[in-house]
Amino acid sequence: MRERAWYRNGRTWRRLLAGIVSAAVLFYGLCYALTFYAAEIFNRVAEERDLFPGTVTTARIRADLFGNVEADGVRWTADDGTLLADAPSVRFHVKPWDVVTGRIGTSSITEVTLEKAYVHLFFDDAMRLRYIKPDGRARQAQGLEPIRLTGPDGNRLFDCRAVLRDGVIEAEAPGRQFRMEHVNLKVDADTDRQMRVDLLSGRFTGTIAADRMVMHGTVDFTGDGPACDLALSVTGCRPSALGAGIDIDDPVSVSARVKGPAARPVITGTLDIPELNVTALRFTELTGDFHYEAGLLSVEAVKGKVFGGTVEGTGRFDLDERSYGADIQGHRLRGGTAAKDSGLRCEVELDLHLRGERGRPPEAWGSFLSGPGQYRFLPFQKISGAFEREGGTVTIRDVVISLALGDVTTDAFTIQDGRVRLGPVYLMDSLSGTAERVY
Repeated sequence: MRERAWYRNGRTWRRLLAGIVSAAVLFYGLCYALTFYAAEIFNRVAEERDLFPGTVTTARIRADLFGNVEADGVRWTADDGTLLADAPSVRFHVKPWDVVTGRIGTSSITEVTLEKAYVHLFFDDAMRLRYIKPDGRARQAQGLEPIRLTGPDGNRLFDCRAVLRDGVIEAEAPGRQFRMEHVNLKVDADTDRQMRVDLLSGRFTGTIAADRMVMHGTVDFTGDGPACDLALSVTGCRPSALGAGIDIDDPVSVSARVKGPAARPVITGTLDIPELNVTALRFTELTGDFHYEAGLLSVEAVKGKVFGGTVEGTGRFDLDERSYGADIQGHRLRGGTAAKDSGLRCEVELDLHLRGERGRPPEAWGSFLSGPGQYRFLPFQKISGAFEREGGTVTIRDVVISLALGDVTTDAFTIQDGRVRLGPVYLMDSLSGTAERVY
């Protein structure tokens, strides 16, 4: 009886083991077949080029029964030879039933992950992607037959998650160009409704250069065009990259909100500049509010410190015309610090104006007025005057130094290439009212 039970149990185990092996072989065979089928679908879609015009190639592709597909060495090149994407590794999930029926379309893919990929995006004036064919409605409006990727009803919209890990993104639009490195991006896109964006980028260069950028928010597709509502944080931004004639490489931190149509966004936020060196002035602890719209950037409520005193001002920048202007007022500045002469002791009020245009040297002008003070052992009641800078020459005019004996005046003197050229100096006698030239 024991031998028969052992025989029956052994036969059961052998059958179970054979079943497991058969299932494993069948599963492997199906995965192997699906890999070829996935490659065939990939080749067919790439050859038809209905969605991505140009050439799309891959070195290897494999799939399983659950719709998981992996591709290595994926490259997308436009017809004109422009490299649009290069991904060493791509993983995506396809709806299994779409794979079985062969009805592969834009809605078949529910998730895509790219590792260390390079992506190059091109936009037109309306911020529409180039190298991507329009959807059926747009083509019908142009009197063309709609592109049919999935079934007889034409295009289906994207509804998937796209993830980019440690990638590089280049983006170009008329008058704008960016390159972002070490990008980690997650996009939950439903192009019939809304897209959720979470982006963390390392160093980026181009029209704007900075060390780091964080952006998250939504893009709404339910209106006439894509509309943004994004929170933006940028650190280490260099104003000189804007090309507005601003030769400033001091880092700026920006916190902002981006709203409105993607083609014409409105950006409002705050600026934080630890140190700013411009026109022989060293500003510190600068903060301010800004507003960007239609290529125009305005900066308001600027506050900071310079020469031991405080400063406030406003600025305007035209990024398209490459021009700028700034109006700055300084309060209780230390005269000795500003003049780089420890013998001068007084507080100064400063009115400064800066202008710059494309193709022309920057200009600066303004006026100054001090309170009572002394130079070395000579006391004075006030010092006033006006100045202007054009190119490398600084001209100081209408200088009046009020002393107990009278006013010392000079019409103008210039500073060029570090050399001072002093004009006539007069002493106005406070009693007689006569002027005597002393230099």
